[in-house]
Amino acid sequence: FSIGYYQKGVCLYEMKRYNDALTMLDLSLQYYNANVNDSNNKKFNIEKVHYHRGLCFKLLNRINEAIEQFQTAIEKNNKYAECYYERGSCLYIQGKFDDSILELNKAIALLKGFHAAYCKKGMCYYELKDYESALKNFENAIVLDNKNGRYFFFKAQCLFELKRKNDALYAF
Repeated sequence: FSIGYYQKGVCLYEMKRYNDALTMLDLSLQYYNANVNDSNNKKFNIEKVHYHRGLCFKLLNRINEAIEQFQTAIEKNNKYAECYYERGSCLYIQGKFDDSILELNKAIALLKGFHAAYCKKGMCYYELKDYESALKNFENAIVLDNKNGRYFFFKAQCLFELKRKNDALYAF
């Protein structure tokens, strides 16, 4: 039952029905906790439920609850790079840029090619007005994914702030 409710929750999440997704994910947790020793539960990665609950809370702008869910997922699996990334994203939303950078560094350490984490880290540095560090992170993101136009846009913004206007024009 846990897996079925989880899959329904993910499907509802994909349909952008976040409150309905949370209902299914909550049921998944309830069945999991009521049947901890069930052999099917041993194959189930419960941290994924917490991760998806965190995503729903984040998209519902319930940021503190999202952070709690990502933390719980990390406690279940401290190698879950996406949770560090999402926790860093939530901290970014809260304007806690230094804390966000720490989380994003953890995500990058676990998943070297995590271009979105480099981008978000660059955005933090940009908000802190550390344009050189921001630029380095956007360039890392571009190396990993040179098809994402946002990365080039952010790079150009940094170059503009660094008074490298010709380079900025080229980057745009």
